[in-house]
Amino acid sequence: MSPPNRHPSVNTLLYKLKGHKSALVGCETVEGTSELITADCNGIFKLWDLRNFQCIDTFTSDHEPGDVDDLTGCLNCFGHVKLPPNSPNQEEEDYRLVAASKKLFVFDQERIRKEPVTDDVPLRIALFNEQSLTIFTTSECSVKIWDAVLGTLKRFYKNVAPADISAACLDDRQRKFIIGDVSGGIAVYNYQNGALMKSFTQPGSSPVVQLTYCDTSKTVLAAYTDGIIRVYDENDIEICQVLRTFDEAYMHVGDLNCVAYLDAGSIVASGGNDPSDGVRIWDFETGKCDLVLKTDNYEVVTMQYLDDFPLLVVCSSDSMIRFWGMRHSVYKGACVALLPNDLPPNARVLSGDSPETSSASDEPYVGASPVPTPTASSPRARRMSRRRRNSSMGAGNPLPMAADDANRAPVTSMAWSKESECIYCGDESGHLRKWDLSGLLAHLDTGTLQYTHTAGRRRVGISGGSGSNMDHEMLQGMLQRDPFERAVEFLRLTWAFETAHEDAITVVQLNAAPMALLTASTDRCVKMWGVDGQPMGLLLQGIPANVKNPKWNLSIDVAGREGEEQAKTARVMSVVSERELEDDERKKIEAADNERSAVAQRRSTIMSQFQSMFSPGDAAEHGDGEDGDETVGTLGNHSRASGATPHQATSTARRETHDRVLGVLNDVRTMHVNTASASRTDMSSDRSVGSRSLNSSHRVGDPSLRDRNRRLPPYMDRTDDALEYPPIELTGLGPGLDARLRSQQARVRRQQQQEVLDSAPKLAFDRSKLPPLPQVRPVEVEPMPTVVPPSPGRAESLDPEVVASLDRLNAELNNIENDEGASAFDVKRSTGADFTSRPTSKEAL
Repeated sequence: MSPPNRHPSVNTLLYKLKGHKSALVGCETVEGTSELITADCNGIFKLWDLRNFQCIDTFTSDHEPGDVDDLTGCLNCFGHVKLPPNSPNQEEEDYRLVAASKKLFVFDQERIRKEPVTDDVPLRIALFNEQSLTIFTTSECSVKIWDAVLGTLKRFYKNVAPADISAACLDDRQRKFIIGDVSGGIAVYNYQNGALMKSFTQPGSSPVVQLTYCDTSKTVLAAYTDGIIRVYDENDIEICQVLRTFDEAYMHVGDLNCVAYLDAGSIVASGGNDPSDGVRIWDFETGKCDLVLKTDNYEVVTMQYLDDFPLLVVCSSDSMIRFWGMRHSVYKGACVALLPNDLPPNARVLSGDSPETSSASDEPYVGASPVPTPTASSPRARRMSRRRRNSSMGAGNPLPMAADDANRAPVTSMAWSKESECIYCGDESGHLRKWDLSGLLAHLDTGTLQYTHTAGRRRVGISGGSGSNMDHEMLQGMLQRDPFERAVEFLRLTWAFETAHEDAITVVQLNAAPMALLTASTDRCVKMWGVDGQPMGLLLQGIPANVKNPKWNLSIDVAGREGEEQAKTARVMSVVSERELEDDERKKIEAADNERSAVAQRRSTIMSQFQSMFSPGDAAEHGDGEDGDETVGTLGNHSRASGATPHQATSTARRETHDRVLGVLNDVRTMHVNTASASRTDMSSDRSVGSRSLNSSHRVGDPSLRDRNRRLPPYMDRTDDALEYPPIELTGLGPGLDARLRSQQARVRRQQQQEVLDSAPKLAFDRSKLPPLPQVRPVEVEPMPTVVPPSPGRAESLDPEVVASLDRLNAELNNIENDEGASAFDVKRSTGADFTSRPTSKEAL
């Protein structure tokens, strides 16, 4: 049986789709998807997903058995076509299936229309990561990482938390994210892969309401709804321990809603839903309650410190924004400004994709809004919170409400811009507004907070400001002024986007690079805005990775950022290289200094030994006794007594010859082998300066020294005495002779001392009680490695001339040892003259 026909490019069968019970009439693929449509002759259609080879749907015509619409046994063919769009703005394409039997049947393929939202659940957490250009969001127990360049989902960490995530923050390097859940647990995860890195000890018994990372101290500030506030140490590798818990005696009785941390002032503010609790100010270093701000008739929704200024912005359920003075300020505990979250007249209102400016007036806020507002039946108008009804101001004076209460809503999130001195506020109705605070800050002139570390603790103070120059009456006048009047005079609304979101804004975050505003809302959308109020994009789910989001227009200079990073890396590398060069230079200098010190120390040691050898006194310190010289001279005397010649063939003769050579070398420090073909005058001049021949690596006793390398003068016949011109010359004495010379010097010094004693007047002591003078004995020296002695096996091939030269050197050593005129030899040592094999006698010395 022949094999079935196969496509030439397909060698293996991947999968068989099973489901039809009749013969197939055709199959069609859906363009742009992984779907396949098949049909059989009985009119059964099936929709398959080729990613998992599963049947998605089965359908046929709507008919009664036997009527004209019944396709059983009569379906001939079908086709799948794409329909033209119904409108220019249509994003999803429509498809139609056409089947033919005795008549045509049309099936429209219905598609699930996805809403243009970021997630399927309300979003309460969104963070912008400026280091990796990503956006962090949470969805129940999962975490999503979005690409800020493309506006699409990049990574999805499913069920990383054991319970629904209620709070989150990033570390100072933005390489880790810290999440807290509704069960009170807190953990640290890797931002790149979502792996659990470490957990927190002492988890709370209530949901985590807020997490704040303190960059300077590497700690995490955690707040729970039951009022407990803790500070955790995040430096530990595996477990984050509790550093301190804020004073529980002053904790909130009601539920805790929010906390705010000011690093410059080292203070923490907390607010809850119980008006009697007020706003509590805590010392971050000690956890003690420092101040309580009264909030009699409203709940605290959110708070924000104005960094470097001792001011706290509190947004409450009565739709008011209050500015409170903090410690280190003359306005401590006072409400300095009261601002309703409402549209002033002639405000710049933005809508849609382009701004619509009613008037570019710089008039201050006056409390009512003439701009069109949503009707009372609109969804945003119906979402008015019961918390802000029938509320009053903290200053005691009622504020006239706006003409339409739909424009006023409690602020739920805000961000502070230190550079432009403004705040961005998002409220429950989806309004996004920007308020300019520069006039108020200039009027208050509070100065800025600065801190120093003293004795392990942080000391905070005020730099600048006119508070210290105010007298008591002026300060009382500033404090007694109506805060609403001050807000009307000095606060201005820059712009407002009234339709930013369809529901409450939960996140407002200002980013520095790029300069943009990130917002998230319970309408399931995450959006990006320019600082001028222009919309810059919406994150959309369902878009494949690495595909540009059509609704995302955030402009990021990726090439510029890469260039800056490369330049920064180059600067760091240059600094590292300079430091390495400096370290190398320092090491070289230290090594040179150490070497010079070592050389100086060795020189000092040699000089001290040299002075002790040839100067009067200290003879006993350098071994002039009898015991020190007896052992050293044993080998030399034994070798000199040996009269064996190197030409004897027996092993005994070879051993005696070898000992003979060693005996000579024991008393010689250095020897010079003459191999250069130069005159005797040149050779003597070379020896006078201490030079050595280039061919001085020959072994002592090599016959080639005479026949090949050494050349005798022309006036000398080879029959003459070869010992007069030996190839081996003495250039330095060994330690054995040095010891004997030291003994002779000691004997001379003792004679000089005796002469002094003899010539001195009568002394009170008996000279006979002096210790006996030690006798001088020979000292054995160690062989020097500069000359290699012949091995016993090569004694038969020793040159007779070399042997005679060694005998001559032995005689010289004996004459030097037995000579009483050691002063002449000392002169030769001090002048550096060489000792040749010329006759050495008492008259010559």
